[in-house]
Amino acid sequence: MNNNQSKQILRNEILEKRLALTKEQVHTRSRDIELRLMNHPLWKEIETIGLYAPVKNEVDTTMLLMNALEMGMSVYFPRVEQGLEFYEVSGLDDLQRGAWSIPEPKYECIKLGADKKLDLLIVPGVVFDHYGYRLGYGKGFYDSVLTKVAMKTMALAYDFQIVPSIPVEEWDLAVSNLITESGEFPLKKKALK
Repeated sequence: MNNNQSKQILRNEILEKRLALTKEQVHTRSRDIELRLMNHPLWKEIETIGLYAPVKNEVDTTMLLMNALEMGMSVYFPRVEQGLEFYEVSGLDDLQRGAWSIPEPKYECIKLGADKKLDLLIVPGVVFDHYGYRLGYGKGFYDSVLTKVAMKTMALAYDFQIVPSIPVEEWDLAVSNLITESGEFPLKKKALK
């Protein structure tokens, strides 16, 4: 079995578990994860943050959006164009259905300048490993922007989304931090061959 097949099997297995969560489980676990991030020392240091609009029972980011705006942060969400581009939003009303029916910023939202970086980018994913590497949905959008748009990256995931390791390619980048409902997950360092 090659890496792509291994990744797809793992992706499908974890996605099935995530889709089996009830709305109440998603709400409760997401709230716990969001509170952990809002109590993280990094939360008080950032001025600009990139969030994602959750789909398929991903960890919700609505409380983070509201809290960030209350704290005066600039909040950006991605829009699929020629890859991902980030646009500033001032609330959920600035989002509309976009590519693959994922909510993304409306066209009147202001784009993140090419000379600017987000202080923190919250990166979605299906599977994460002990090193901070991730499997998304297989489109590669986030892999191509991680270093370009963000100073630090963080993933929010449910405990069952964490596995010891996933097949890694030379272009894959690990997130800096990983938070689950159990707390901040201590990431290991991995040397790629």
